[in-house]
Amino acid sequence: LTVFVDPIDGTKEFVIGKGDQCSVCVGFADSDGRAVAGVVYRPLTEPPTWAAGAKSEGYFDSVLNDAETKPQKGLLTSNGSISPFLVALMEELGMDRVPSGGAGNKMLMLLEGRGTAYIQD
Repeated sequence: LTVFVDPIDGTKEFVIGKGDQCSVCVGFADSDGRAVAGVVYRPLTEPPTWAAGAKSEGYFDSVLNDAETKPQKGLLTSNGSISPFLVALMEELGMDRVPSGGAGNKMLMLLEGRGTAYIQD
């Protein structure tokens, strides 16, 4: 079993005062390197939010802050600049940009319905 820990996912956001976009990510992989379980915890939201799962155990649980209004075509992107490719993709698909920080935060945002897709650029 291998354990991966990212104690401050969204370090830049943490430094610039956007702590609500930071998360703690813990993942577990089997001896073949396949992901088998994980948890993402966003401690600085009110209330703190998280999601955890282990497919082989049939386990998934979460405490999320579901979006009151869900974007129909929201593409989660970094807070900073994005590539011309992503700009063209959003135009082609008629998607709106939803700037956000941290990969773990973006995963939780997808579960909460705050975006419909996320592409790491």
